[in-house]
Amino acid sequence: MLTYWVMIGLWCLSGPAFGQVWFDDILASALERSPALAKERLKTEESQLDQNLVGYRWLPRTNLTAAESRNEDKSARRFSLSASQMIYDFGRTSALSKQASLTAESSSFRYEKAKSEVTYQVAVLFSKLMLQRELLAILSEQQKFAQKKVYSQKENYRKGLRPEGDLLAAEVEQGRVEIALLKAKAEEEDIRAELGRLSGIDGDRLKELSSLKIQDNAGLKWAGVVQIWAGHANKNFTAAYLDKEYEASLSEEEKIRAESRPNLDLNVTFERAQSESNPFKNRVMGEVRFSWEIPYFGQHRDRIRKIQVKTEGVKKEQNEFLLKLGDDIKTSKEYFASQQAQWAALQQQKKRVDRQLVLIKARYESGKASTLELSNAQSEALNLELELAKTTFQLLNTVLEIARLFEVQDLKGVFS
Repeated sequence: MLTYWVMIGLWCLSGPAFGQVWFDDILASALERSPALAKERLKTEESQLDQNLVGYRWLPRTNLTAAESRNEDKSARRFSLSASQMIYDFGRTSALSKQASLTAESSSFRYEKAKSEVTYQVAVLFSKLMLQRELLAILSEQQKFAQKKVYSQKENYRKGLRPEGDLLAAEVEQGRVEIALLKAKAEEEDIRAELGRLSGIDGDRLKELSSLKIQDNAGLKWAGVVQIWAGHANKNFTAAYLDKEYEASLSEEEKIRAESRPNLDLNVTFERAQSESNPFKNRVMGEVRFSWEIPYFGQHRDRIRKIQVKTEGVKKEQNEFLLKLGDDIKTSKEYFASQQAQWAALQQQKKRVDRQLVLIKARYESGKASTLELSNAQSEALNLELELAKTTFQLLNTVLEIARLFEVQDLKGVFS
């Protein structure tokens, strides 16, 4: 009987997942090629540059001027070098710096969120590819047994031992298996092509995929991993992003209020003038300038109210997200527990069916069981393996869904 293998060697350290390509290579390539991730990467860089630019407000500003004038037969030249240094802006730069810093942090969390989404897409496609490979292996074995069963029924029908209905039933079963096998092959090719498009790796390089035997306690191990993730739910990047967006909105209101505050600057100018009547004349001037641009009251009020409305919207979005996240996590964990119970029951049933198959094989070898009995027992065992494979990957995909909700990027703990 086909030994039950589930191909989940995504992060296995013992060897490459297929050919010379590792899962980490696929993920790295997908992360590098992702247009959405590239867009967020540029936005993060832009926000960091905006944060740097705020600091330049405290640097002195210099201005060099050269002028020449002519009036009939007279000429004059004037050169000046001036420097202006901001002394105090009553918190305006501080407000700008805080707002830019929060925006940069928000962009960083948004980038990590996009990275988690790509990681999840790759993991799900990879798990689907594993399932299809497993289904292909089981269906190929089923096809062999179906062919043997048809041959056995033909012989029995020819000898008059079985009715024609039994032969037709065996042929129908053979046709069902062959159709399922063709469908599985087509789905495997589609998944491989989609994974190739996402990662940029040639689909042909994804054909040679090694397999690893799943641990008997995989369901229990996955449950432990989910508990670890639940303890780090506060690391959700979307929640952190929305939190920073809320703080940035509050800071933006503070920035607008600070724009109406005065400035205190020190200006120093060195001037050198030359004319026919006065060849050289140097002059140094200095002043402390207090400037205050008084805003239009209505415009200032409306700008603040606009930001307050935005802040209320962000807060509402944040609360709705956290509420939905909690509900989704609860639902997924309950579904995981239900699937885990089903998976454990199938594991126990598999042990019983395996023992039954061993007994029937022994009876067949001693001449006490017919070829049809052995074939039926082998088909039952393979059907159970097929169901167990599907349940195992449903369980795995639920784990990946919980990882998506927690926005986990390192999935090594899920796999052996």
